[in-house]
Amino acid sequence: MTSVLLVDDHAVVRAGLAALLHGADHMEVVAQAADGQEGVELAARLRPDVVLMDLSMPVLDGVAATKRIVAEVPGTQVVVLTSFADRRHVTEAMSAGAVGYLVKDCDPREIITAVRSAAKGDAPIDARVAAAVEGAQRAAPSREPSPTFATSSRRPRRLGPWRRAALRPYGG
Repeated sequence: MTSVLLVDDHAVVRAGLAALLHGADHMEVVAQAADGQEGVELAARLRPDVVLMDLSMPVLDGVAATKRIVAEVPGTQVVVLTSFADRRHVTEAMSAGAVGYLVKDCDPREIITAVRSAAKGDAPIDARVAAAVEGAQRAAPSREPSPTFATSSRRPRRLGPWRRAALRPYGG
């Protein structure tokens, strides 16, 4: 059974996600948090397999909450679920230790697949986000090497190549 913590400041979003995940096999929503601080506290106490994390929230934003969860709750995977698809938000979230990044207008089945994928140790990235970030990297080449992102207890991985993530299905 995959345990999931929902962290989003909108009650209707949390309710919809809870209903969606409740209907999925071998998945249980163990708690819901209305801000990042509450999410960190619940993650530390409940140690869920996966946290679905919004970025824009009161008290403690999703990036700061992700950093704390990754540092304080080894083994818990954070998947960002937000309305932001720009390079800055994606880079900040992945740098904080998120293993996945989805946009809220994705197909609901993608959320279920992403949670399962993250629980297995994969990195579910929305194909549109991957393509946008890869395009931005190509448009503005840097002389510096690609940033390295640490993810929980696994060894650091490179940001790219985004193309592979965009072309394969979650978990594939």
